[in-house]
Amino acid sequence: MKKIFFAVLAIGIGIVTIYFIGNSNLLANILNKNERFVISAQSNTDEIVIDRVVMDKPGFIVIREVINDRPGQITEISDFLESGVSTNVTISLRSAQEVEAIDISGGFPVLKNLVAIVYTDDGDKGFNPLTDSVAYYKGDVLARYVNTGEIASESTVVPNTKANSEDPIAAEIIYTDEGFSPNTVEIKKGDTVAFINESSGPMWVASNVHPAHTILPTFDQFGTSAFGERYTYTFQQSGEWEYHDHVNASKIGLIIVR
Repeated sequence: MKKIFFAVLAIGIGIVTIYFIGNSNLLANILNKNERFVISAQSNTDEIVIDRVVMDKPGFIVIREVINDRPGQITEISDFLESGVSTNVTISLRSAQEVEAIDISGGFPVLKNLVAIVYTDDGDKGFNPLTDSVAYYKGDVLARYVNTGEIASESTVVPNTKANSEDPIAAEIIYTDEGFSPNTVEIKKGDTVAFINESSGPMWVASNVHPAHTILPTFDQFGTSAFGERYTYTFQQSGEWEYHDHVNASKIGLIIVR
């Protein structure tokens, strides 16, 4: 009788184990309801290690610069990850990346950081920031700072998301097939400018110099706007800021900030 009991118990344990292995998302939710994306604080400039990520759908982990709490350039991308639980995902950095304070033309300090973000693949198993989607869980973006492991906010990592959408607009610039109109705008420090796409193609507003956008690196859309959509930017530094459409660099403009 004991042999039969233990045999049945072993079979039951085996069935439960197979069930949970086949439903890794459910297992992860039970064990770590609030820990779907975990990164230990790290300062290694050669690679970034993701402790654990739960993927509801296949996708990637993307490393993006954050400049003054706004999205910056994408610097690295993980290998393609299948749905389920992945642990110890290593992303190699091609060059040294670290938290640093830089200064633009003697103006205000600019703090640069790195954030890891989960993206869902669009089905082609190749990363494209315009077609793949940032992953969310219960309304929160799956993103964490690399140097602290802390959760990053949506406005910090998702381009064109404003932390305060109620900022008044000091000037509107319309983008058409002929270019930006008005071509030159003068505003005050702290003013917000809206760029509205009314062209037949996508619009990607960015500061000069093309394609690196280095004269004011925070003034960069880091993505495109379709017809009727807008991009807004608040100018916190005085100066004369030349810009262009990254998609069509011959279309240029100038923002003068007093």
